[in-house]
Amino acid sequence: MISFFISWIQSVFGCIKNRQQHIIFITGADINTFLNERKISPFAFVLKKKLEAENIKSKISAITIIDDHNCDYDFSVAPLMIFFEKIKLKRTTSWKLILMLLRPKALIVIDWDIALNKVCNSKKIKLYYLQHGVIASDHMYFGKNTLRNFSTEYLPYGFLSWDDVSAKNFEYLCMTHVIGNQWNNGFFENTFSEWFNCDEAALTLNNFKKPIILLTLTWGSHHSYIIPDYMIAVIRQTLNIYTWVIRLHPVVYMKKENRDEFEQFLDKNFTLEEKEKVFWKELSTLPLPLILTKTKTHITIESSVVIEAAQFGITSLILNHLVIQYGPNGENTPPYGGPSYFKKEINQGYALVYKKGLNIIDWISQQKVKVPLIDLEKNNMEWEKFLLSSCSSYKMYNNC
Repeated sequence: MISFFISWIQSVFGCIKNRQQHIIFITGADINTFLNERKISPFAFVLKKKLEAENIKSKISAITIIDDHNCDYDFSVAPLMIFFEKIKLKRTTSWKLILMLLRPKALIVIDWDIALNKVCNSKKIKLYYLQHGVIASDHMYFGKNTLRNFSTEYLPYGFLSWDDVSAKNFEYLCMTHVIGNQWNNGFFENTFSEWFNCDEAALTLNNFKKPIILLTLTWGSHHSYIIPDYMIAVIRQTLNIYTWVIRLHPVVYMKKENRDEFEQFLDKNFTLEEKEKVFWKELSTLPLPLILTKTKTHITIESSVVIEAAQFGITSLILNHLVIQYGPNGENTPPYGGPSYFKKEINQGYALVYKKGLNIIDWISQQKVKVPLIDLEKNNMEWEKFLLSSCSSYKMYNNC
């Protein structure tokens, strides 16, 4: 009780101390990468760096309880949120009280919160939603068909997207800025790479002699730890040809019980000698773009890494064809997924959906790095527009 009271007081003072700044809200799931032996949220980290480079004051705030004290953020509003929940305040009321304390110049959020959107619009606070995964027209939350059912008061002030395809889902609904994936862009331009050169996992990555095949798993509980039997066979047959790097989704990796369960899965399906040639634990907290710069090709259940890989010119094989037909479970009404998923990458030859009978080993051998699917010039221009927008007076978006 005493520790909670102390954290509550710290939360109040954190809000007051960091008034009139750009605030980046994160959750524990966003903190998934190590830098100088501390965990960071890659998207928040790069935004703060770029804002500070423009002499714009910014802070990172956690909105959920993060038990790991080795995480890098400036302050937390989570104790306030928990307290307000205990006394049964509505979420909109909770956010109103927090924003009264905080008085932010602008908010950038990685996780969607309709209550926060509404409060920010009512208080004329600019809130920008930052893309952190697939945004497609079939998406149950961020698809254009779903979003157009919302009135403007429930939408963010702006959307910071990776590409034009994603931005179109918010077109005519709020301001859109195609700033790109700034974390990936930094590695593409070699801005961040040197920070990780001495990292033990980075040294391991750099010392691999065989071509690297990246296999990414997905966060959903229905297949968090599952690699299809035919894919296990491919890995076992090619361990002497390729270096296999398996990357768990951050939401999965952050929990010890999930890591233990995946370790058991590997024990069940690979011999001890084979397991020593499969790398996952060492590289799941290394920056994804650093791995992509070394990768020959990418295979995934259905991860948004398909988009990120294409930004580096890396091709992808999507194993779960149901995510394209319906959704990850194959329902007729998908939780997410559909024909719009990875459409650009598929149409332009950066991704292929697996079909039974495909010789995956042959497919891997044929893959070569393509022209990066990235537009840095446009991203930089859109970043400048975002800066102007975030620092100017509030103006409600009008699509008329």
